[in-house]
Amino acid sequence: MDRIVDNEGTHWDVTQDQDVPGRSGHVSVCYRGVLMVWGGYTSTDSTDSTDRYIPSSLLYRYDIDNMCWSIVLTTSTTTDDDIPQPTAGACALLLDHYMYVFGGHLRTNSYSNNMYRLDLRNFKWKLMETNGNPPNPRDKFCGSVYNNHKLVYFGGYGPKPSPELIKRGTFTWNHEIDHPHFHIYGWNNFIVIYNVDTNTWEYPQTLGSPPCPRAAPCAVVMGTRMYVFGGRYLDVRRNDLHCLTLDTMKWTMLRNVDPTMDPIGRSWAVMVTVSERCFMIQGGLSTDGTPLNDAWLYDTTRDKWTRIPWPESTPRFWHTACSAGPTQGEIVVFGGSQRNVFIHPNSHHSKKVTILRTTPKTLERLALISVCSFVKKRLLTSEHIQDLPFECVYKIHESLSHVGYVCK
Repeated sequence: MDRIVDNEGTHWDVTQDQDVPGRSGHVSVCYRGVLMVWGGYTSTDSTDSTDRYIPSSLLYRYDIDNMCWSIVLTTSTTTDDDIPQPTAGACALLLDHYMYVFGGHLRTNSYSNNMYRLDLRNFKWKLMETNGNPPNPRDKFCGSVYNNHKLVYFGGYGPKPSPELIKRGTFTWNHEIDHPHFHIYGWNNFIVIYNVDTNTWEYPQTLGSPPCPRAAPCAVVMGTRMYVFGGRYLDVRRNDLHCLTLDTMKWTMLRNVDPTMDPIGRSWAVMVTVSERCFMIQGGLSTDGTPLNDAWLYDTTRDKWTRIPWPESTPRFWHTACSAGPTQGEIVVFGGSQRNVFIHPNSHHSKKVTILRTTPKTLERLALISVCSFVKKRLLTSEHIQDLPFECVYKIHESLSHVGYVCK
């Protein structure tokens, strides 16, 4: 592992290649100090493009404190139909103990509008039999959790919605490629909400001036506001920033106080909250097809973009980034393509984990890491730790279980 300290004093950890497949178009969430990675596709020598998809029964886990990977074979609660097909370009959101996976492009060369739920305590999938009209199938969209029970989705690319749903936004056909296959798909700018409490799809009527239809934007929710940046529409990858106030459902386009400091237009970037008032975007693919490696911070109280240092020279896009938790003070970035996949379909896919530490580790975490290290080296046994408070013993066993180790 390389440890980097930049000129601003920010600490970065970059884990080099390990025995996991590099990938793009995957999804990830952080749950109890572990990065959970599912889906996407990777490089292969096969001429069959469907072989690039990662098997959907495999969940890859990266333990942030122990800096190592493990693999879990997931199962279903009832039948095999409860396990998603191999998928790229879906959206995963974490709520309580569950990872909700919606949409995506399937290995069968079709688009999904199914909602799946993976219980991260027992690694069992469930296909949700939702109420209400499901959204049109799509991939390359964005989403975020609001008010602890609503999953809010925006945009994407896929087949035309039904007449009932198309009234809720704008859909634009893809006519830029002279091929019948592409003429049946297009971009949308719909806001779709999945209410977890009622297991129902909702289609709110929005106010204001919404963003134009687009694919591969990025988004975060901060308080009652959802921020949406970039994405591709027609042949342009955009750099506009929009805000949807979720309690009024009103769109507002935000303008930088210094327009000369705007990030360039991009799709397939990542966006993640780093503090109560700031979020970060990183990487992406520019309009001219150049993969990017820059990072920008947006201050929501000042409406200002600021470019920040990034520790790697290698670009990547269609990767993932997520917060390790409100008390962890870490942003975890994984995977992504390093070359334009439209020109190089079998592009090199990264397997690096990059961690941005926004706050120092707590003394409790440092102590837990040390105890687990001593246990793995057999310098401590279960007899040594049994007199610790129950909560400490539980955390030690939980941390060791992430790497497949049992304290004896």
